[in-house]
Amino acid sequence: MSKPSQSKYKHIFQNPNIKRKKSNAKYKKAIENFIKIAKRIKKEGETKLLVNEKERAIGRINLLGISAEQITNALERKGLKDLIAKSYV
Repeated sequence: MSKPSQSKYKHIFQNPNIKRKKSNAKYKKAIENFIKIAKRIKKEGETKLLVNEKERAIGRINLLGISAEQITNALERKGLKDLIAKSYV
């Protein structure tokens, strides 16, 4: 009698598509988070907490490859032209 297959994967010669759909919401959320922090800095001033949050948000933006133009466009769409600066990214 032959032995059953010892491999734990039965689809070794198949290519199942197991990737999920991606919504790309993380890019929008990163920009929204940066804008929220910029509003708070304008209102409350540069506190140590807000400066650290801004650094974290800028790091996330750089990680995702979001350009300064995209942030500027988002600020213009929201009517926040006073927050547009070259200090980010």
